Amino acid sequence: MGQDRDLGGRLRRILLGASALTAMPVTALAEDGLDAAMGPLEGLTLLLMTGLSIGAVGALIALARARGDAARSSEAADKALRSASDRALRLAGILDAVDAVALVFPAGKGRPDIHGDLSAVASLPRDRNEITRFRHWLAAEDAAALEGALAGLRSNGEPFHLDLKKADGGYLNAFGRAIGRETVVWLRDLSGERARLAETESRLRKLEDEAAALTTLIDALDVPVWRRGETGQLVQVNAAYARAVEVASPQEAIAAQSELLEAPQRASAAAHRLEGDVYRARVPVIFAGRRRACDIIDAASPGGSIGMALDAEETAQMEARARSADEAMDRTLDALSAAAIVFDSDRTLRYANAGFRKTFQIEPGKLSSRPDSGALLADLRARRQVPEDCDFSKLREEFRAVFTDGTPYDAKWRLPDGRTLTVRGRGHARGGATFIFDNETQRVSLASQVNALLKDQRDTLDGLREGVAVFGADGKLKLSNAAFAALWALAPGVLEPGTHVGKILEACQTSLVTAEALRPLRGFIGSLTGGRTGFVNRLELKDRRVIDLNALPLVDGATLVSFHDVTDTVRAAENLKASNLRLEEANQIKTNFIQHVSYELRSPLTSVIGFADMIAAGETDNLSERQRDYLDHIRTAGASLMALVNSILDLASIDAGVLALNLAETEISRLIFDAIEGLRDRLEDKDISIDIDVPGRLGSAMVDPQRLRQAVYNLVANAVHSSEVGSTVKVRVRGREDALSISVIDRGIGMTQSELDRVLDPFETASDRNVRQGPGLGLTLAQKFVRLHGGNLRLWSRKGFGTVARMTLPIETHVG
Repeated sequence: MGQDRDLGGRLRRILLGASALTAMPVTALAEDGLDAAMGPLEGLTLLLMTGLSIGAVGALIALARARGDAARSSEAADKALRSASDRALRLAGILDAVDAVALVFPAGKGRPDIHGDLSAVASLPRDRNEITRFRHWLAAEDAAALEGALAGLRSNGEPFHLDLKKADGGYLNAFGRAIGRETVVWLRDLSGERARLAETESRLRKLEDEAAALTTLIDALDVPVWRRGETGQLVQVNAAYARAVEVASPQEAIAAQSELLEAPQRASAAAHRLEGDVYRARVPVIFAGRRRACDIIDAASPGGSIGMALDAEETAQMEARARSADEAMDRTLDALSAAAIVFDSDRTLRYANAGFRKTFQIEPGKLSSRPDSGALLADLRARRQVPEDCDFSKLREEFRAVFTDGTPYDAKWRLPDGRTLTVRGRGHARGGATFIFDNETQRVSLASQVNALLKDQRDTLDGLREGVAVFGADGKLKLSNAAFAALWALAPGVLEPGTHVGKILEACQTSLVTAEALRPLRGFIGSLTGGRTGFVNRLELKDRRVIDLNALPLVDGATLVSFHDVTDTVRAAENLKASNLRLEEANQIKTNFIQHVSYELRSPLTSVIGFADMIAAGETDNLSERQRDYLDHIRTAGASLMALVNSILDLASIDAGVLALNLAETEISRLIFDAIEGLRDRLEDKDISIDIDVPGRLGSAMVDPQRLRQAVYNLVANAVHSSEVGSTVKVRVRGREDALSISVIDRGIGMTQSELDRVLDPFETASDRNVRQGPGLGLTLAQKFVRLHGGNLRLWSRKGFGTVARMTLPIETHVG
């Protein structure tokens, strides 16, 4: 009714507003006297406003009529609403008075409305939103049962009545009904007998489930199991029992009371049960028609007894195999040099090998008492056989953990006496554990020595001027020295161990004149071909340095590479080569000069000697005594000068490589005497005698008689020149089938070592000024003639004691 009054008021305000709008233009126009001047727009507006006023009046009349009808309908509706509200209030009061909560589920999938006082149902959660989350506060099985029943109720209208257990142990009742299109579930607490009954039913279901699980397990066992009643009759057996007594099924075995044990055995088991003991015995049993040993276990149980029969033969075989395995392990441990001990599952010592007794110096009697692991560790600690810096209680726990949870024990013991032991402990699958003590003192010492050697090697490499690097078979750098980086001016990070050779050589190539010069080295390092051989290569750098590369293969495919800066050596060699070339050119000039001068001297010298000989051969009566003396001096000086010129020419010819030997069959003794005969005048002048020792059976040899005679002549002449007046020079000749030696021995002034080192050089003589110096070509020519024959000339001399000159010629001689 109030709404109707509001609507009427609004309509009246609209109507009054419209009337005011239509009246305002007409009055204004009449007052201004402008009727005749009104335009079309103003007329249209006037018509429109007049129409609106008429429509509003018509609507107001229709509304007045409808108000009467609405008033009558509203009174009836208000009466019905008050009646329904009163009934709802009465129903809510009834629900609040009942100790239950109602869940009203609408048709479809909507959430339920919850009615009732939650505090009246103690088993329900206090949060209304948690009530429909059944799995949060009900036992899992009961929550699933309620959800299933509720689904059936809402889909098919199937009512249910359930006793439910809460997760915390309380009980409540739930029953559901369909009311029209809605479903209602009532939840209320259970108490008293009803709660105890629900709890009993829950326990009964649990026991039934456990009994079913045990029955299933017993039926699945491969060993016979039976259960007897109070009077001793069989009430339950499994399938293995039925097979053992050779019947078709457990039910048939129970019906026939088929016994697996014989009467005496059953009686003995019953006697043990009466005394409260468990019957355990290994007895022969007819098992599936075959007699075999079985281990019988029979014990009292509620309402009777229960028993089982284990196949003892299989157990015995397993025990035998276990003993065999233990014995094999013991023999293996005996063969070890390491110390080893084995503990049983109860942690008592079962076995200790000889290595253990030797390592820890334990008397055998102490181990025969089978101490446990803790007592054995305590004994080792008392005798200072465990590390002194360790936490002993922690060590004992670590040993115990090997037995209890199978945690491996791995540690390194450094004993007070300096020994180092690696200790490893492992648990057994059958219980127990094995501990092995490996003495690594020598290995640790060797490792320390190796580390020291490696350090020395590193220090040595760093001290080398050569750059050294070692690459592995994979082409990666293993080590290098500081000289390597300095030689190639490499950045610090380039030579890190593990860097590939390609990266290192790429950094080195920037310094080379020819970048491809290191390609052979790159292919050599890491090569998999067998039989690798090292190589040497010379590299030229852009800064004009010269480096020798030396690559050597090592074991396991590794490669040693060294770089040696030979710039100074190469430059010195180049300078020496240039100097030698200049010396050779100067020597050639000297040789050419000597040859030229010698040939130029021979022509006038030959004339002088020839004219002197002609004068001497003619009449000398017209010559005075002084003139004849002058003529003799001219002839002697000419002959000496000719001999000197000939010697110079021979020396120049030998140096030029144009002098060839004219070999002929020559009698050696005759050659010696002819050479000495040419010195007859000198021997007489100094009153020097010659002692010639030539074997009478010495025959001939293939030599150049002129050159060998000249060599002997020069050696004897040098000996005569160095000897004192009245002394003796000895000439000794010895011949073998393949060699000839001629020695000239004097007791003259001798030579110092420095003089001896120079005397074979051309134009070098002894430095004694008391003796007239010769040209210094005699010994040089003798040496060169001997070398042309393939022999050698050796000199031994001592100042004041004389000189020995021996020529040895490797030529074939004929012994007469």
